Amino acid sequence: MPSLVLVTGGSRSGKSRFAEQLAAEPGGPVLYVATASRTDEEAARRIDAHRARRPADWETLEVGERVGIAIGQHGGRFHSILLEDVGLLISNVLAALSNELAMEVPSEDASLARVRAELDALEGARSGSGARWIVVTQEVGMGLVALTPLGRRFQDVLGWANQQLAQRADALYLVVAGHAIDVKRLGRRVE
Repeated sequence: MPSLVLVTGGSRSGKSRFAEQLAAEPGGPVLYVATASRTDEEAARRIDAHRARRPADWETLEVGERVGIAIGQHGGRFHSILLEDVGLLISNVLAALSNELAMEVPSEDASLARVRAELDALEGARSGSGARWIVVTQEVGMGLVALTPLGRRFQDVLGWANQQLAQRADALYLVVAGHAIDVKRLGRRVE
């Protein structure tokens, strides 16, 4: 089994369902790491729908930032760890950084530094866990360009993070309209 599987796709593409199927396949204990927050009624409905879909024996860890540290403290007894999702994690990180800067758009350097620290902590937790990791992320390269400076910063940083994760991944799937495509098998890395 690969130790890191990256699942990407657009909004409502089926990437979460596919990642959940991957996590369930080998059996054994699963840790579901949720980065979403109940910010409004729509977010609450989406979170509840995800919870209802998961098997009852999966353990859930809800954490918005410093995710690698939280996973590392949670123990290494899991066969699979499913992180849902990197886009929300980066959104949380940029929102916190923006608040620290009195609602200014964080610079590219500050944004990348904070996200790099998150990715490094995730990699540290992954390498020490012995579990197979399935990481869900949003594909930002196929959507509209954001209208706000903070939205564009999010797209830039998430695109960078996705490339970093894809480089480390043993398997990479693009989910389109409910169909998963094995990108590492069919594609070629851009140098």
